[in-house]
Amino acid sequence: ALAMDSEGELGESELAGLATNALTIECTNVKNDNFIQVTENAVRLISLKNLSLVAEWKPKGSIKLASINPSQVLLSLGEGK
Repeated sequence: ALAMDSEGELGESELAGLATNALTIECTNVKNDNFIQVTENAVRLISLKNLSLVAEWKPKGSIKLASINPSQVLLSLGEGK
């Protein structure tokens, strides 16, 4: 991820709760100062306050599509599941 440092320079930054080793299908801000990251293997709820992982759900199949609103996540799983 990119972020501004204390001197106003743009550079790479680590986000502890973000899965950077997986393709992100959808990533959206949601209620209660959180955001949701959907990858092919998991749905991750991450705190905007400290960028830590709050919760994670992993389906048995792979996630193909995702749509997120402030209070709901809709997923399409592969292999007809």
